Amino acid sequence: MIHDTQQDLQATRLSIDDRLAACEAAINELRGGTLTVRRLSICDDHGIERAAIDVSKDSAVLKLSTIEPGPTCVELFAHEPCDGEGPHIGVAITRDGDVVGEFGFVGDNEPRVWLDVTRNEA
Repeated sequence: MIHDTQQDLQATRLSIDDRLAACEAAINELRGGTLTVRRLSICDDHGIERAAIDVSKDSAVLKLSTIEPGPTCVELFAHEPCDGEGPHIGVAITRDGDVVGEFGFVGDNEPRVWLDVTRNEA
């Protein structure tokens, strides 16, 4: 039983050492002017996310949000091609998570502008 406890402590110590090494590596990256992350969230003084950058294999999105009612978010996006279309880049306006307007390009096509003019205000 004592042997098992010692093994558990040693495994925990290795885990802490690995995590500390990862933290040191991240700090060294920052000192070198480079930080590699997949998502960056910036919050206001109340802890509410106001800006975020989210990068995945197929897209990159910069999102700026308000906390007041009305259009609640603007997104600058770049998505890789899907369904036979070209890359999709543009700006979208959202309200409560739903896209209500967009200006963008798909592949080499002409720019498109779309607005949800049928949305009823509550």
